[in-house]
Amino acid sequence: MNRQAFHQLLKKYVDGKCSAEEKQLIDQWYQLLDDHSLLPVTEADMNSIEERLWNKIQKKISEQKKAPANRVRLLTIAKFAVAAIIIGIIACSVYYYFPAKKHTSEFAESTTQKGLEFIKNETSAIKKVLLEDSSVVHLQPGASIAFPKKFAADKREVFLDGVAYFKVSKNAERPFYVYDDNIVTQVLGTSFIIKKVDNKIEVDVLTGRVAVYENDHSNKQAEKTNGVVITPNQKVTYYTNNRQFVTALVENPVPVFTTNKKEKVIKFSYDDALVQQVLDDLQQQYNIQIIVENDKINHCFFTGDITEQSLYNKLDLLCQAIQANYEIRGTTIVINGKGCE
Repeated sequence: MNRQAFHQLLKKYVDGKCSAEEKQLIDQWYQLLDDHSLLPVTEADMNSIEERLWNKIQKKISEQKKAPANRVRLLTIAKFAVAAIIIGIIACSVYYYFPAKKHTSEFAESTTQKGLEFIKNETSAIKKVLLEDSSVVHLQPGASIAFPKKFAADKREVFLDGVAYFKVSKNAERPFYVYDDNIVTQVLGTSFIIKKVDNKIEVDVLTGRVAVYENDHSNKQAEKTNGVVITPNQKVTYYTNNRQFVTALVENPVPVFTTNKKEKVIKFSYDDALVQQVLDDLQQQYNIQIIVENDKINHCFFTGDITEQSLYNKLDLLCQAIQANYEIRGTTIVINGKGCE
Protein backbone atom coordinates (compact mmCIF):
# COMPACT_ATOMS: atom_id res chain seq x y z
CA MET A 1 0.00 0.00 0.00
CA ASN A 2 1.44 3.38 -1.01
CA ARG A 3 0.93 6.64 0.88
CA GLN A 4 -1.86 7.84 -1.39
CA ALA A 5 -3.80 4.60 -1.02
CA PHE A 6 -3.29 4.77 2.76
CA HIS A 7 -4.72 8.30 2.86
CA GLN A 8 -7.63 7.38 0.58
CA LEU A 9 -8.64 4.50 2.85
CA LEU A 10 -8.90 6.91 5.76
CA LYS A 11 -10.97 9.30 3.67
CA LYS A 12 -13.29 6.48 2.59
CA TYR A 13 -13.92 5.62 6.22
CA VAL A 14 -14.71 9.21 7.18
CA ASP A 15 -17.07 9.51 4.18
CA GLY A 16 -18.78 6.22 5.07
CA LYS A 17 -17.72 4.55 1.83
CA CYS A 18 -15.64 1.66 3.22
CA SER A 19 -16.51 -1.88 2.20
CA ALA A 20 -17.91 -4.23 4.82
CA GLU A 21 -14.52 -5.92 5.12
CA GLU A 22 -12.64 -2.63 5.56
CA LYS A 23 -15.14 -1.38 8.11
CA GLN A 24 -15.03 -4.67 10.01
CA LEU A 25 -11.25 -4.45 10.22
CA ILE A 26 -11.40 -0.93 11.61
CA ASP A 27 -14.11 -1.85 14.09
CA GLN A 28 -12.05 -4.78 15.34
CA TRP A 29 -9.16 -2.47 16.18
CA TYR A 30 -11.39 0.20 17.71
CA GLN A 31 -10.63 -1.11 21.22
CA LEU A 32 -7.09 0.27 20.87
CA LEU A 33 -8.41 3.82 21.08
CA ASP A 34 -8.92 4.02 24.84
CA ASP A 35 -6.18 6.59 25.27
CA HIS A 36 -7.64 9.70 26.87
CA SER A 37 -4.48 11.61 26.08
CA LEU A 38 -5.89 12.02 22.57
CA LEU A 39 -8.22 14.69 23.90
CA PRO A 40 -8.37 17.18 22.34
CA VAL A 41 -7.30 16.43 18.77
CA THR A 42 -7.09 19.01 16.01
CA GLU A 43 -6.80 18.54 12.27
CA ALA A 44 -3.10 19.43 12.52
CA ASP A 45 -2.67 16.76 15.17
CA MET A 46 -4.27 14.16 12.91
CA ASN A 47 -1.95 15.08 10.04
CA SER A 48 1.02 14.63 12.36
CA ILE A 49 -0.29 11.28 13.62
CA GLU A 50 -0.80 10.03 10.07
CA GLU A 51 2.76 11.06 9.17
CA ARG A 52 4.33 9.28 12.17
CA LEU A 53 2.34 6.09 11.73
CA TRP A 54 3.04 5.94 8.01
CA ASN A 55 6.74 6.13 8.84
CA LYS A 56 6.29 3.16 11.18
CA ILE A 57 4.80 1.12 8.35
CA GLN A 58 7.74 1.95 6.12
CA LYS A 59 10.16 0.97 8.90
CA LYS A 60 8.50 -2.43 9.25
CA ILE A 61 8.72 -3.01 5.51
CA SER A 62 12.41 -2.05 5.57
CA GLU A 63 13.06 -4.50 8.42
CA GLN A 64 11.42 -7.27 6.44
CA LYS A 65 13.72 -6.70 3.46
CA LYS A 66 16.78 -7.04 5.70
CA ALA A 67 15.53 -10.13 7.55
CA PRO A 68 16.89 -13.66 6.92
CA ALA A 69 14.86 -15.85 4.60
CA ASN A 70 13.46 -18.02 7.38
CA ARG A 71 11.92 -14.94 9.01
CA VAL A 72 10.32 -13.41 5.93
CA ARG A 73 6.99 -15.13 6.35
CA LEU A 74 6.67 -14.11 10.01
CA LEU A 75 7.63 -10.53 9.22
CA THR A 76 5.16 -10.41 6.36
CA ILE A 77 2.41 -11.37 8.78
CA ALA A 78 3.70 -8.81 11.28
CA LYS A 79 3.77 -6.11 8.61
CA PHE A 80 0.12 -6.58 7.76
CA ALA A 81 -0.83 -6.80 11.42
CA VAL A 82 0.94 -3.52 12.17
CA ALA A 83 -0.61 -1.89 9.13
CA ALA A 84 -4.04 -3.08 10.22
CA ILE A 85 -3.55 -1.64 13.70
CA ILE A 86 -2.31 1.68 12.38
CA ILE A 87 -5.11 1.99 9.84
CA GLY A 88 -7.63 1.17 12.55
CA ILE A 89 -6.20 3.75 14.95
CA ILE A 90 -6.08 6.59 12.44
CA ALA A 91 -9.39 5.81 10.78
CA CYS A 92 -11.23 5.56 14.07
CA SER A 93 -9.49 8.69 15.38
CA VAL A 94 -10.57 10.60 12.31
CA TYR A 95 -14.09 9.25 12.74
CA TYR A 96 -14.27 10.46 16.35
CA TYR A 97 -12.32 13.69 16.34
CA PHE A 98 -13.59 15.32 13.18
CA PRO A 99 -17.12 16.58 12.61
CA ALA A 100 -19.54 13.65 12.35
CA LYS A 101 -21.69 13.56 9.24
CA LYS A 102 -24.82 12.21 10.84
CA HIS A 103 -27.87 14.47 11.09
CA THR A 104 -28.99 15.59 14.55
CA SER A 105 -32.07 17.58 13.54
CA GLU A 106 -34.41 15.02 15.13
CA PHE A 107 -32.47 15.11 18.38
CA ALA A 108 -32.40 18.91 18.36
CA GLU A 109 -36.12 19.17 17.68
CA SER A 110 -37.13 16.68 20.38
CA THR A 111 -35.02 18.37 23.06
CA THR A 112 -35.93 21.96 22.22
CA GLN A 113 -39.61 21.01 22.38
CA LYS A 114 -38.96 20.09 26.01
CA GLY A 115 -37.64 23.58 26.64
CA LEU A 116 -34.03 22.46 26.94
CA GLU A 117 -30.90 24.30 25.90
CA PHE A 118 -29.35 22.68 22.81
CA ILE A 119 -25.68 22.91 21.84
CA LYS A 120 -23.99 21.19 18.90
CA ASN A 121 -20.26 21.29 18.30
CA GLU A 122 -19.94 22.24 14.64
CA THR A 123 -16.22 22.96 14.83
CA SER A 124 -13.19 20.68 14.37
CA ALA A 125 -12.02 21.24 17.97
CA ILE A 126 -13.26 20.17 21.39
CA LYS A 127 -16.09 22.39 22.67
CA LYS A 128 -16.30 23.03 26.40
CA VAL A 129 -19.77 23.38 27.91
CA LEU A 130 -20.20 24.58 31.50
CA LEU A 131 -23.42 23.52 33.23
CA GLU A 132 -25.13 25.49 35.98
CA ASP A 133 -23.94 23.07 38.70
CA SER A 134 -20.30 23.64 37.62
CA SER A 135 -20.11 20.28 35.84
CA VAL A 136 -18.10 20.42 32.63
CA VAL A 137 -18.76 18.63 29.33
CA HIS A 138 -16.19 18.43 26.54
CA LEU A 139 -18.09 17.81 23.31
CA GLN A 140 -16.27 16.08 20.48
CA PRO A 141 -16.76 17.56 16.99
CA GLY A 142 -20.22 16.67 15.71
CA ALA A 143 -21.61 15.86 19.17
CA SER A 144 -24.70 17.52 20.64
CA ILE A 145 -26.02 18.00 24.16
CA ALA A 146 -29.29 19.24 25.62
CA PHE A 147 -29.90 20.32 29.21
CA PRO A 148 -32.12 22.62 31.29
CA LYS A 149 -30.95 26.10 32.18
CA LYS A 150 -31.41 25.14 35.81
CA PHE A 151 -31.41 21.56 37.10
CA ALA A 152 -34.21 20.16 39.26
CA ALA A 153 -33.79 20.14 43.03
CA ASP A 154 -33.50 16.34 43.24
CA LYS A 155 -31.65 15.38 40.02
CA ARG A 156 -29.57 16.64 37.12
CA GLU A 157 -30.43 15.40 33.63
CA VAL A 158 -28.71 15.92 30.27
CA PHE A 159 -29.23 14.34 26.86
CA LEU A 160 -26.30 13.39 24.64
CA ASP A 161 -25.89 12.59 20.96
CA GLY A 162 -22.30 11.74 20.02
CA VAL A 163 -19.04 11.52 21.95
CA ALA A 164 -18.31 13.54 25.08
CA TYR A 165 -16.11 13.64 28.17
CA PHE A 166 -17.92 14.52 31.42
CA LYS A 167 -16.48 15.87 34.65
CA VAL A 168 -19.39 15.99 37.06
CA SER A 169 -19.44 18.08 40.22
CA LYS A 170 -20.15 16.03 43.33
CA ASN A 171 -23.61 16.33 44.88
CA ALA A 172 -24.97 13.20 46.58
CA GLU A 173 -28.44 14.73 46.90
CA ARG A 174 -28.75 15.41 43.15
CA PRO A 175 -27.67 12.42 41.04
CA PHE A 176 -26.45 13.25 37.54
CA TYR A 177 -28.05 11.37 34.61
CA VAL A 178 -26.87 11.23 30.99
CA TYR A 179 -29.44 9.90 28.51
CA ASP A 180 -27.98 8.52 25.29
CA ASP A 181 -30.53 6.67 23.17
CA ASN A 182 -31.01 3.28 24.83
CA ILE A 183 -28.97 3.75 28.00
CA VAL A 184 -28.77 5.92 31.09
CA THR A 185 -25.48 6.72 32.83
CA GLN A 186 -25.98 7.68 36.48
CA VAL A 187 -23.28 9.24 38.68
CA LEU A 188 -22.93 11.32 41.83
CA GLY A 189 -19.63 13.01 41.00
CA THR A 190 -17.03 11.59 38.67
CA SER A 191 -15.42 11.78 35.24
CA PHE A 192 -16.16 9.49 32.33
CA ILE A 193 -16.41 9.29 28.55
CA ILE A 194 -19.39 8.20 26.47
CA LYS A 195 -18.89 7.00 22.89
CA LYS A 196 -21.43 5.77 20.38
CA VAL A 197 -20.50 3.73 17.31
CA ASP A 198 -23.07 2.06 15.08
CA ASN A 199 -25.04 -0.36 17.25
CA LYS A 200 -23.05 -0.02 20.45
CA ILE A 201 -22.53 2.57 23.17
CA GLU A 202 -19.41 2.57 25.34
CA VAL A 203 -18.87 4.22 28.72
CA ASP A 204 -15.30 4.50 30.08
CA VAL A 205 -14.77 5.50 33.71
CA LEU A 206 -11.83 7.71 34.66
CA THR A 207 -12.72 8.42 38.29
CA GLY A 208 -15.51 7.44 40.67
CA ARG A 209 -18.28 4.90 40.16
CA VAL A 210 -20.85 4.90 37.37
CA ALA A 211 -24.10 2.97 36.98
CA VAL A 212 -25.18 2.25 33.40
CA TYR A 213 -28.57 0.74 32.63
CA GLU A 214 -31.24 0.62 29.94
CA ASN A 215 -33.49 3.59 29.38
CA ASP A 216 -36.84 1.83 29.72
CA HIS A 217 -39.44 4.25 31.04
CA SER A 218 -42.17 1.62 30.76
CA ASN A 219 -40.47 -0.64 33.29
CA LYS A 220 -38.77 1.11 36.18
CA GLN A 221 -37.56 -2.16 37.66
CA ALA A 222 -35.74 -3.03 34.41
CA GLU A 223 -33.86 0.24 34.63
CA LYS A 224 -32.21 -0.92 37.84
CA THR A 225 -31.63 -4.60 37.00
CA ASN A 226 -30.53 -4.66 33.36
CA GLY A 227 -27.32 -2.75 33.84
CA VAL A 228 -23.91 -2.65 35.49
CA VAL A 229 -21.78 -0.58 37.86
CA ILE A 230 -18.24 0.20 36.73
CA THR A 231 -15.26 1.76 38.48
CA PRO A 232 -12.04 3.46 37.28
CA ASN A 233 -10.14 1.66 34.49
CA GLN A 234 -13.27 -0.27 33.60
CA LYS A 235 -15.62 0.21 30.67
CA VAL A 236 -18.96 -1.16 29.61
CA THR A 237 -20.24 -1.62 26.08
CA TYR A 238 -23.98 -1.80 25.45
CA TYR A 239 -25.00 -3.62 22.26
CA THR A 240 -28.35 -2.29 21.12
CA ASN A 241 -29.13 -5.27 18.88
CA ASN A 242 -29.30 -7.81 21.70
CA ARG A 243 -29.56 -5.37 24.65
CA GLN A 244 -26.43 -6.81 26.21
CA PHE A 245 -23.94 -5.14 28.55
CA VAL A 246 -20.30 -6.32 28.35
CA THR A 247 -17.74 -5.09 30.88
CA ALA A 248 -13.98 -5.03 30.31
CA LEU A 249 -10.82 -3.16 31.19
CA VAL A 250 -9.95 -0.01 29.28
CA GLU A 251 -7.09 -0.38 26.82
CA ASN A 252 -4.77 1.98 28.67
CA PRO A 253 -5.35 1.75 32.46
CA VAL A 254 -3.99 4.67 34.45
CA PRO A 255 -3.15 5.06 38.18
CA VAL A 256 -6.22 5.60 40.31
CA PHE A 257 -6.31 8.02 43.22
CA THR A 258 -8.84 8.79 45.92
CA THR A 259 -9.77 12.29 47.04
CA ASN A 260 -6.89 12.14 49.51
CA LYS A 261 -4.42 14.68 48.10
CA LYS A 262 -1.61 13.24 50.24
CA GLU A 263 -1.81 9.92 48.41
CA LYS A 264 1.48 9.13 46.68
CA VAL A 265 2.25 7.35 43.45
CA ILE A 266 3.74 3.94 44.15
CA LYS A 267 7.32 3.56 42.97
CA PHE A 268 7.52 0.23 41.17
CA SER A 269 11.20 -0.37 41.85
CA TYR A 270 12.12 -3.71 43.42
CA ASP A 271 15.18 -5.60 44.60
CA ASP A 272 14.40 -9.30 45.16
CA ALA A 273 10.80 -8.52 46.09
CA LEU A 274 8.17 -11.24 46.25
CA VAL A 275 5.90 -11.23 43.22
CA GLN A 276 2.95 -11.11 45.59
CA GLN A 277 4.14 -7.65 46.76
CA VAL A 278 4.44 -6.43 43.16
CA LEU A 279 0.93 -7.65 42.34
CA ASP A 280 -0.48 -6.05 45.50
CA ASP A 281 1.07 -2.73 44.46
CA LEU A 282 -0.40 -3.04 40.96
CA GLN A 283 -3.86 -3.80 42.32
CA GLN A 284 -3.72 -0.86 44.71
CA GLN A 285 -2.45 1.65 42.14
CA TYR A 286 -4.73 0.65 39.26
CA ASN A 287 -7.81 -0.57 41.14
CA ILE A 288 -7.77 -3.79 39.09
CA GLN A 289 -8.14 -7.31 40.46
CA ILE A 290 -5.17 -9.57 39.64
CA ILE A 291 -5.48 -13.32 40.26
CA VAL A 292 -2.76 -15.99 40.11
CA GLU A 293 -3.96 -19.43 39.02
CA ASN A 294 -0.97 -21.06 40.70
CA ASP A 295 -0.15 -19.84 44.21
CA LYS A 296 3.53 -20.73 43.63
CA ILE A 297 3.76 -17.63 41.40
CA ASN A 298 3.55 -15.48 44.54
CA HIS A 299 6.70 -17.19 45.84
CA CYS A 300 8.85 -15.94 42.95
CA PHE A 301 11.13 -12.92 43.31
CA PHE A 302 11.38 -9.89 41.03
CA THR A 303 14.13 -7.30 40.60
CA GLY A 304 13.72 -4.25 38.37
CA ASP A 305 12.39 -0.71 38.01
CA ILE A 306 9.12 -0.63 36.04
CA THR A 307 7.85 2.67 37.44
CA GLU A 308 7.70 4.49 34.09
CA GLN A 309 6.02 1.63 32.22
CA SER A 310 2.32 1.36 31.41
CA LEU A 311 0.34 -1.26 33.31
CA TYR A 312 0.49 -3.82 30.53
CA ASN A 313 4.21 -3.23 29.99
CA LYS A 314 4.73 -3.74 33.73
CA LEU A 315 2.93 -7.07 33.50
CA ASP A 316 4.89 -8.07 30.39
CA LEU A 317 8.23 -7.46 32.12
CA LEU A 318 7.12 -9.15 35.33
CA CYS A 319 5.85 -12.24 33.50
CA GLN A 320 9.01 -12.47 31.39
CA ALA A 321 11.12 -12.48 34.55
CA ILE A 322 9.20 -15.33 36.20
CA GLN A 323 8.36 -17.26 33.00
CA ALA A 324 4.64 -16.70 33.31
CA ASN A 325 1.93 -15.10 31.18
CA TYR A 326 -1.26 -13.18 31.77
CA GLU A 327 -4.64 -12.72 30.15
CA ILE A 328 -7.52 -10.33 30.63
CA ARG A 329 -10.85 -11.85 31.54
CA GLY A 330 -13.52 -9.19 31.71
CA THR A 331 -12.36 -6.72 34.36
CA THR A 332 -9.84 -9.13 35.93
CA ILE A 333 -6.22 -9.97 35.03
CA VAL A 334 -5.27 -13.63 35.45
CA ILE A 335 -1.61 -14.75 35.68
CA ASN A 336 -0.61 -18.34 35.10
CA GLY A 337 2.70 -20.22 35.11
CA LYS A 338 4.71 -22.84 36.99
CA GLY A 339 5.74 -20.45 39.72
CA CYS A 340 8.61 -20.99 42.16
CA GLU A 341 9.21 -23.45 45.00
